[in-house]
Amino acid sequence: MKMKRRDLHTLVLALLVSLLLPLMTSSATGGENSSRIPDLEGWEPVEEMFKDLSAPSGHYGTWHHRTFRDPAGRRITVNLFSGAGPGELYVPPEPVSQDDRPIGFGATYRTIQLEGFSGILEYYPYMGYSLALSLPEMSTLCVESGSLSEVQVIRIASELAKYLVP
Repeated sequence: MKMKRRDLHTLVLALLVSLLLPLMTSSATGGENSSRIPDLEGWEPVEEMFKDLSAPSGHYGTWHHRTFRDPAGRRITVNLFSGAGPGELYVPPEPVSQDDRPIGFGATYRTIQLEGFSGILEYYPYMGYSLALSLPEMSTLCVESGSLSEVQVIRIASELAKYLVP
């Protein structure tokens, strides 16, 4: 069966619309909520993504991702997961401080209290620090950096937690 030129154009247009429509919808939604993770003073935003976590069965929350760079070129990545899809971050109720030896790669992790929220601070020698905080309303804030110290990651997470939950 021979396809006409007009039919081919229609097919290509339909494919493009079906591929681009979800991206345009996600971007439009992100514009409304892009201030969830605020700008960080002294840091330049270099990457941002906002994603509705939806399926045919319903809406399950959001994922907001931002990466920042300071004048020295150091980077920090911030993720905010909210809603039933990501769920609530589980943090053991008792203090924990462990490492992944003897099988792992030297990672350490410990529970932490910060601004009244429970969290887990991890350190991977090849990746840097990662701090996940359990926030109200089934939200989790993750702050990660391969170039900042533990104190700097904790300070930035503290500032963000105060902003997100005034």
